Amino acid sequence: MMPEATGIQHMEQLGEQDQQVRTVAPRLLALGCVIFALMLLLMPLELLIALFMATLLAMATIIDPFIGLLVIVTAPYFMAPQWFPAVADLHLVKLLSLLTFGSWIWKMTAARDFTFIRAPHHTPIFFLCLLMAISCVMNPSPTYRDTLPPVVQMVGMYVVIVNLTRTPKHVNVLVASLIIGALFASLVALYQYKTGTAMFGHKVMYEGVVRAGGTLVGANTYCLAVVLVLPVLLGLFLTNRARMPLRYLCLGASIVILAGVIVSHSRSGLAITLIALMGTAVYVTKGAKERWPRLIALAVVFMLLLPLVPQTFWQRAKTSTDVEEVSINNRLAALYAGVRMALDRPLTGMGLGGFREQFRNYAPPWAGRAMTFHAAHSIYNEALANHGIPAFICFILVLVGIGRSFAEAHRLASDMNDLWFLLIVRAMVLSTVVALAFHATEGGLYNYFFWIVAGISAAVRTAAQYAHSQTKESAEASAEEAA
Repeated sequence: MMPEATGIQHMEQLGEQDQQVRTVAPRLLALGCVIFALMLLLMPLELLIALFMATLLAMATIIDPFIGLLVIVTAPYFMAPQWFPAVADLHLVKLLSLLTFGSWIWKMTAARDFTFIRAPHHTPIFFLCLLMAISCVMNPSPTYRDTLPPVVQMVGMYVVIVNLTRTPKHVNVLVASLIIGALFASLVALYQYKTGTAMFGHKVMYEGVVRAGGTLVGANTYCLAVVLVLPVLLGLFLTNRARMPLRYLCLGASIVILAGVIVSHSRSGLAITLIALMGTAVYVTKGAKERWPRLIALAVVFMLLLPLVPQTFWQRAKTSTDVEEVSINNRLAALYAGVRMALDRPLTGMGLGGFREQFRNYAPPWAGRAMTFHAAHSIYNEALANHGIPAFICFILVLVGIGRSFAEAHRLASDMNDLWFLLIVRAMVLSTVVALAFHATEGGLYNYFFWIVAGISAAVRTAAQYAHSQTKESAEASAEEAA
C-alpha cells in the first residue's frame, strides 16, 4: 500500500505545481506587457522593433547557427543602421557574429564533435594571418584600431562559412540570400539615380549626376556585390535547371542588377559585368543546348534597352584607358608606391594600414592629384606593400587553394551528374574570378567580399563531398537490395 500511496502523493504534488504555474503565468504575462508598454513610451519604436527582431534572430541562431551566418553575410546589402539610426549604436551584427560563433562552438561541445572542415587554402590563410600579425608587431601604427577589427571579423566570418555550410542545400540557401541582398541594393541604386538623392553617404558626382552605390560603401564596391550573383541568375535563365517561373524571375533580377551597374558609372563594374556575361555564356552554361535561343533573345533585349543607357555612362567608360585621367593615375601611382614599399621592407612590409601612412614617402613624382589619395587600390598591392613578400606569396597560395577547392567540387559534381549543383559550382567559380579581377584595381584584403568567395569555395567543396558520399551510399544500398 505504501508505494501506491507514494504514487498518489507524487501525482498530487505535480498537480499542485501545475496549478502554481498556471497561476503565475498570467502574472508574468501581465508584467511583460507592462514592461513592453513602458518601453514603448520611453524608447523609439524602431529601437523596440529592432530589439524584438534581434531577440527572435538570437533564438533562431542558438537553435541553428547557420541562420545567423545568413544574416552576417547579407547584412552589408541591407545596411539596417543607415535606415534606422537608433539601431546603429547597438552593433547588432557584431553581437550576432559572436553569438553565431559561440552557438557553433557550443553545439560542437555538446555533440563532442570537434571536427573542423578542411580545405586546401586553410594552411596558406593561417600563415597569411600570422605574417600579417608579425608585420603589425614590427610596424606599430595608430591606425590598428580602425583596420585590425575588420580583419579579425572577416577571418571569423570565413571560418563560420566554411564550417556551417556543409551540404548542397546550405550552398543554395546561402546563394539565394546573396541574390536577395543584391536585388535590394540594386533597387536602392536605381532609386538614388532616379531621384538624384545621395543616400548612405554617396556624394560622388559625375557630370552632375549622382553615382549610385546602392546600400554599399561606394559605387565600385556596390558593383562587385551585385555582379557576384549574375552568373547564377543568368545561368538559371539560360538553362533548364529551373522551372519557367523561376527562370524569368532570374532574368528580371539580372536586368535590375545590370541597370544598377549602369547608373553607378563604375568602369570597374563595367569590366567585371562583361566578364560575368561572357563567362556565363561560355563556361557556366556549357553543355546546355537550350542556351543558344535564349542567348539570342537576351542579346535582343539588351539591344532594345541600349537607348535607355545614359550618355554619361558611355562618356566615363571611354576614359578607362586614359592614363592621365585622375582615377587611372591614382591606381598607377599606388602600384608604383606599393612595389617601392615592398622592396624597401621585403620581409614585413609597412604593417596593417601602413600604405596610407607611407604613401607620400614612396609616391612617384608624377602622382599629381594622387597625393591626396592614400588607397592601395588593389588587393594584391595591399598584400605586397602592407605585409611584405612572404605574405604576398602566401596570398597567392590562398588563390591556388581556392582553385583546387573548386576543381575538386567540379569533378565531384560532374561525377554525380547533378546538373543543378554543377551549374552552382561553375557560377561560383566565375563569381570568384570576377571578384579577383575586380580586386586587381580595387582594395579588398580587409573587405568582406574576398573572404566570402574564399569561404564559399571551401563550402562548395565540402557540399560536393557530402552529396557524392550520399549518392555513393545510395548506389551501394540499391546494389545490395538487387543482390
